[in-house]
Amino acid sequence: MRSPLPTPGRNNLFDNLWNRLTGQKKTTSIQGSQRSRSNTIGLSRRNYDLEIREIPVRDPVNAHQLIEMRTWCPEIKGVLGSLRRDVFSSSDGDDIGWTVADTLDDNVTKVNPNTKAIILDLIQRRNGNDRIVGGNKLKRAAKIAASDGDCFLELAIEREGISRGDYCVAKAMYLPTWEMFRCETDQGDLLGFEQRKRVTDNDPIQLHPLKVVHFRYDQESLYGQSIFQASIPDWKRLKDAVFDLASAMRSVGCNPNLHIMQEGSSEEDKEAYKEDYRQLLDDGIPTDLFLMTGADVKKLGNLNPDLKTLIDNVQLYRTRLIPPGFPVWMFPGLDTTGAADIAGQPAKAYARLRNDLCGTISEGIRQIVDIELVLKLGWDEFQRTGQYRIVFPRFYVEYQGTTVLEGDESNETGIEDLNSLLSNGNGRKLNVSR
Repeated sequence: MRSPLPTPGRNNLFDNLWNRLTGQKKTTSIQGSQRSRSNTIGLSRRNYDLEIREIPVRDPVNAHQLIEMRTWCPEIKGVLGSLRRDVFSSSDGDDIGWTVADTLDDNVTKVNPNTKAIILDLIQRRNGNDRIVGGNKLKRAAKIAASDGDCFLELAIEREGISRGDYCVAKAMYLPTWEMFRCETDQGDLLGFEQRKRVTDNDPIQLHPLKVVHFRYDQESLYGQSIFQASIPDWKRLKDAVFDLASAMRSVGCNPNLHIMQEGSSEEDKEAYKEDYRQLLDDGIPTDLFLMTGADVKKLGNLNPDLKTLIDNVQLYRTRLIPPGFPVWMFPGLDTTGAADIAGQPAKAYARLRNDLCGTISEGIRQIVDIELVLKLGWDEFQRTGQYRIVFPRFYVEYQGTTVLEGDESNETGIEDLNSLLSNGNGRKLNVSR
């Protein structure tokens, strides 16, 4: 594979322009690997231009099922795609994603201007073409946390200037979810993280707890739970139901001809007849058959069996894969006649599901922002002026022509706003009218 680094014969003008536009910096403090360490096939380690595939180490039985579900199941891909978009997207398609509010939780006290400037600088900061934590960077975290229950992001903390102690969050890289292990004491104190080739790895990559952001959705104890955790048995049954339906439809579609030989025919006569008939098929569709007395050609059956039970079985397990609170009518072919929309309640339930995922992402964002503020302000100043509030695009529910803002806590004192209105005044609407 051709090296992306400057080589003889390459246009230096393009290389210089690329470096200036992207500002990509090599980081030395990233320890983990974005590629699976459990892949022991040496040749695949050089396939850096192919998609990265994860080989589960932690909880491999459930992990394989969840990876298969999010890869091949249209219903689950639809759920994850909607959640991924709705957590960060606004109505005009901007890439703000999340930002810092002007005021604290009381909606009166202004965020310290220096604190806000540092956070906004972090949101806009890039390493190469990619934002470090702002814009669309954390969309992947929302998808992985919802589908796998956990998402791990390693931070590179490096000096950005020439002054002593002038450090910042310089890069963020996703780590393979199912190779990461969270190490805690019996008392629940976090010791750090390890990226392992196997469960009992004698030489894991050890990561300091400060450098790893652990997004945990529906936290159980050490780890989170997938939004589809309870749907794993239904996924297995859906695969069986789809196979049964396909087999039945194949049988219905294939109604074979019965060639009844005349009385007294031998096995040799039957084979000779078959050979002649195959020759006719090779020459084209036979329109005439010349038979001896007693021979007959007819269809095996004249009526098709009823497939309704098999189809209903498939639809049942499709529906059971969709998480509670997610609008069923967003999936083609599913019956929603019994899902009466009363005052927009189904859409409000989905908005709360989205807001719950916002809360999971917000916890990780706060860890990153707190690190940046302490690096820039120092501990004492951070304690004094480092308060802030994270906000996401507002989520609107449109019901029978009336737009309702769902989940807005901006007027409630002491409640952390995870989806307050962004400064551009845009949000995302969900039209629940059918």
